[in-house]
Formats: sequence, structure tokens, C-alpha cells
Amino acid sequence: FVRQIGANSTTNLTRIDQGPGGGSNTATVRQGATTQTITSNTALIGQYGTNGFATIDHDFNGRATSNLASITQTTGSLSNTATITQSSGANARFNVAGIQQAGSNGYANVYEDAGSRFNQSSIQQGVGSNGDKAYIRQYGSFTATASISQNLTATPGGSSNNVASVVMGTYVSDAASMTAVVTQEGKNNSVLLSQAGTVAGHKATITQTGNNNVVTGPLSDAVVAPNDIAPGNYARQGGAGQVLTVNQTSLGGASIYGNSLSLSQLGTSNTGTVNQTIGAGAMGNNVGMLTQSGTGNFGTVTQFNGTIVP
Repeated sequence: FVRQIGANSTTNLTRIDQGPGGGSNTATVRQGATTQTITSNTALIGQYGTNGFATIDHDFNGRATSNLASITQTTGSLSNTATITQSSGANARFNVAGIQQAGSNGYANVYEDAGSRFNQSSIQQGVGSNGDKAYIRQYGSFTATASISQNLTATPGGSSNNVASVVMGTYVSDAASMTAVVTQEGKNNSVLLSQAGTVAGHKATITQTGNNNVVTGPLSDAVVAPNDIAPGNYARQGGAGQVLTVNQTSLGGASIYGNSLSLSQLGTSNTGTVNQTIGAGAMGNNVGMLTQSGTGNFGTVTQFNGTIVP
């Protein structure tokens, strides 16, 4: 446990390493300012084992600015939990959060709240992982980015039952220009997306390679941190000038099923693009639904049944 807190918390560096070969380790880093700015701090945690818990907090009522938080749970890892919080009573800006996990049944959470702006969050889980859950929440966001990748270097059919959830902005905030990128390989995976706000410029790109995958909205029983947003049965964007692109590709084979998605764009001048491809010989069908409410919107849904080499 490392705690670095004062009236100002600036240019501190903390590194914790645990393992390899260990298990059930706990590591916590707290860097915060009691009254003023917490800025340019770096917190690094490396855990190499099973059932580990790693937490980094950049908070405590001061403006969190230009901080770096990184958690790595890789070699020999299994069933680990990583949480990064970068928020404040004022605006949290220009912060970077990254989590990397290997093995199955991992939990990765990033919270950047309270008017967060220009923050970057990324979660990488794999290789060949099963049952992983990744959750990024950026409320009140402006020009923020969120990236989740699960099982990107193994055979696409070798991973399953992973969940990636991205919640950006709220429907009562001026959230704008938020970018989400989610990539999954394997089967029976889910992407849960919500980009809310009253302004413009959200972008989301979702790519799933495998079978029986789903794109929908945050569900209270599916996300890592439940009840943060009202449950819904569709991935959604709110505002104007939004761009949403979803690519789902199923492999061929007689026992392979298709993918499904349900998308909603609220507002004006939005663009929605859906591409679904299923391999020859598949038993199931792809299901795609794109709903656009407003004026000046453009939507495209393309479904292709063809020959794909597994």
C-alpha cells in the first residue's frame, strides 16, 4: 500500500511489483491532493500470479490532471481484478489509464468521472481468455477515448464468454467528441455500449470475429459495475453527428451460428454502418437492427453469406 497525498500532489512516481509465482496479492496506490491539483503523477503496478487485486486512485477532491496509471497482470495470471479511478470534485483532464491482463476470468475497471476531459483509457485482455470482463466509464466526458481489446493474438475460436462494456457521458451532460473502440475475437462474447450527451461528435467502432457474439446496451446483470446506467437492450448514441460502425464476422462450419446486434442513434445527422458476414455452411443467421430517431441520418446494414476459411 502506497499513499501520496498532500495539498498538492505533483510528479510522484510509485511502482509496485508482486510475483511471479505468487497468488492472492493485493496492491494499492493512492495519489491525491486534499485541496488543490493532483498532476503529473505516475503509478505502476505489476502482479504476476492468480487471484490478485490491484487498485490505483488519482482522486481526493483535487483536480486530477496529466496523471498516468498502469496495471499489468500477465505472466501466470488468472482470476485477477484491476481497478483504476481518475476523478475529482473538479474536472479530471489529460489522464491516461491502462490495464493489461492475461488468463481467464479477469476483471478490469476504469472510472474517469466528474467532468472528465481529454482522458485516454485502454484495457487489453487475452490471450485465449475466457470469462473476462472489461468496463470503462467516462461520465461528463469531452474528447475522451476508450479502447478495449479481448483475445486478439490467439485463434479466434479459442476464447469465449467475454464482456466489454463502455459507458461514456450522461444524457444530461454536455458530453461530446468521445471515441470508443472495442475489438473481440472468439465466441459468445458481448459488447455493451452507451455514448450519451447533448452535443455532437461521438464515434464508436466495434469489431467481433467469431460466432454467436452480441452487441447491445449496458445491462445491469452483465457489466462489471452494475446499475451505473439504466438497463437497455440496445447499444446507443445520443446527440448529433455521431458515427457508429459495427463489423461482425462469423467463421464457416456446420455447427457455427451467426451474430446479433441491436443499435440505436438518437438525434440528427448521424451515420450508422453495420457489416455482418457469416461463413458458408453455418446453421444460423445474423440478426441486425439499426434504429435512428431524428432527421438527416444515414444508415446502412449489409449482411453477407459467403465462403470464409476458418
